[in-house]
This record gives sequence, C-alpha cells and structure tokens, in this order.
Amino acid sequence: MEQILAIVESIPAGRVTTYGSIADVVEGATARSVGHALKTGGHAVPWWRVVTASGRPAPGAEHAAHERFLEEKTPLDTAGDGTYAVDVAAAIWHIPDDVGYVEPRQDHEHPRPPATREAPRPGPSGDAPTSADACRPPGTPRSRGYTATGSRR
Repeated sequence: MEQILAIVESIPAGRVTTYGSIADVVEGATARSVGHALKTGGHAVPWWRVVTASGRPAPGAEHAAHERFLEEKTPLDTAGDGTYAVDVAAAIWHIPDDVGYVEPRQDHEHPRPPATREAPRPGPSGDAPTSADACRPPGTPRSRGYTATGSRR
C-alpha cells in the first residue's frame, strides 16, 4: 500500500493515471487492490488523479473529483447529460521507473524472512500429494482411517 500511495502522491496536478497503470508497476497489485488502497488509506493523497481506463473517477466520488479536476484544469470531456470523464489521452501521466520505490521498513529488529514453498512430495504410496500432505512433516505416513472431512478413505 505504501508504494501505491507514493505513486499517487507523485502524480502532477492536472494529470491522471489509471488504476491499471499503477497495478502494472506494483508487484502483486491489481486495479481493484489499488482502488481499495485509495479508499481505505488514500485520503491524504490526491486520490482523484487516479481514474478508470475510460477516465471515470471513483464511483460515489464523482462530484468531489469534478471540483478538484476543475481547480487543477484537468482536461475533461463533458457529455450532454452532464456526466463527464477525464480526457485520458490529454491528461495521462506515465509512471516513471523510479517513482513509487519505497525503502524497506527498518522498524523491525528481525524482519520476517520471505516465505518459501517446498515442491510437492508424493505420498508414501507414490500417488499424487494432497493438501494434507503439505501440512504433514516429511516422513510421516498418511492416515489410513478417516479424512479430515470425516469420510472413510
């Protein structure tokens, strides 16, 4: 979330980027997770500068975003019915490679090591591993009784 907010803070006034563009440069992020990060923790950053690929602001925030767009002279397309969208072609801000890099936090004396996954091991009878095999210590035989769901093997 810190990386997402750092990117949003760096968007210049009058320019926008899209949820998807941010997700493309933040490892593990999706357009939805970018929106969620802005909704839950993005109140101190210029959240209105992040729009959908079609130029629409966050649902429910159209009026507040419209006022900000007008203040910043962001290029807009207005429809006859009064709805609007940002002119993405004119206002797009492409995220530079160095924007959004966040130094690793140093507030933990012993940071947690990255998670690793072992390759699945075949069961004792040589058949395909199950999810229960991942929880059992190596070398421990499979139970021949009932399964975790209570059904008979």
